[in-house]
Amino acid sequence: MKPLKKTLRAVVAAALLSAFLFLSVSASAARLPVGLNGASGKWSDFDQSVYDLVTDHDHVTAKSFVWPSGGTILVLEPASNTRYLINRYKDLTIPAGLVVDFYRYSEVYDSYAMQAHYDTTDGAPYTISNYTTNLGAPATHDRNRGTAWRTFTPNVPAGSYSHSFSDVDPSAWYYDAVMTVTEGGVFNGYDDGTFGPDDPVTRAQVQIILNRLHNHNYYDFTDNTPADRGFAAVVLANGLSYGEHVYPTMYESSLLLRETDYVPGIMMVLKTFDPERGDYVDGLVPGSDPNMAFIWVMRCIYDNWLASAGKNISYRYTIEDFPDAAAIHQWSSETVSLMRETIHKGSSIRNSEIPDSSELYILRAWNLGMFTGVDSAGRFDPYATLTRAQLCQVLYQMGWTYFGCLDYNSITTSGWPTKK
Repeated sequence: MKPLKKTLRAVVAAALLSAFLFLSVSASAARLPVGLNGASGKWSDFDQSVYDLVTDHDHVTAKSFVWPSGGTILVLEPASNTRYLINRYKDLTIPAGLVVDFYRYSEVYDSYAMQAHYDTTDGAPYTISNYTTNLGAPATHDRNRGTAWRTFTPNVPAGSYSHSFSDVDPSAWYYDAVMTVTEGGVFNGYDDGTFGPDDPVTRAQVQIILNRLHNHNYYDFTDNTPADRGFAAVVLANGLSYGEHVYPTMYESSLLLRETDYVPGIMMVLKTFDPERGDYVDGLVPGSDPNMAFIWVMRCIYDNWLASAGKNISYRYTIEDFPDAAAIHQWSSETVSLMRETIHKGSSIRNSEIPDSSELYILRAWNLGMFTGVDSAGRFDPYATLTRAQLCQVLYQMGWTYFGCLDYNSITTSGWPTKK
């Protein structure tokens, strides 16, 4: 696995402990998402009576353990015992004819959470393997990807269009993208009734559009230099960093970890359990169990990652993963002054750190499906001029199609987002 290039400061331990219970790895022989007591709840409400047999790790993994010929089994472990995660049952074979649930609980927090649910009543036994071998493509388990605070719908056209442009043909590849984002008030056409799909978009226009996405009406941008792909990617990806830092549940964290393999640009903080210290530490502890990791992420970034399911993104972990890495390095070095003025104004970031920052934003833009390659080789081409139609397509494939769709301040109460 590839480690994160950088991490931020540690999150508070109390939040970590309260979130710890929500880890659940739901690899299921029958592909059922929850056990007989649901995904989670109050421990005081947990109903053990629905099971024919209640046991624990030490008993079910013992050589002397005899599986019943049928019925329901509960394997129960206290959350305070950090040894017991579903990976610890690797190679355990569940015979045919059973329903087996793995749960963890905490009497202190009056909480429980499912680890896994297996149903072999179809007549086929099931051997638990490492969790990484039980995952399909992200699109195959969307229902388990966590909860969005804002829902984005990539590549979905508006129901109808109340306007038209004389130079936007319905048969053009960009038709729905242009019409949908202009219908939503994100992009505007010209006064003469045209849109200018092949006109280069300017740096000022990129910033204006980002402001509209954030529900801002401040448009005092004057740089009419044509924007290249590098500029647009960095500015738009940086725009996802505004708003609340949130603590995904351990379950949501495990989804990010196992699907992205610590991809940079999405996770903000990675913490793993160091058994020698008996505590969580920043970064990835060598040889540690990824299930024991905890992350801190921007809710806006997490929601956009949720929306990226089905895009078949091939994650890139460093700029060296791009075939035109040298060009990206050169671009990021040449645009230090521009990026300081554009996204780092007033920041304490050093000039020497700005190229790395720009490259991290480019990785984020790629790994969320904001930008794709310009050719079959997958080159990013940061110097390529971006047209108005191409920028509409970027917005359309992210689901950023209406004014204020990235405004997280309007759904914040007392410093924490509220569901919408």
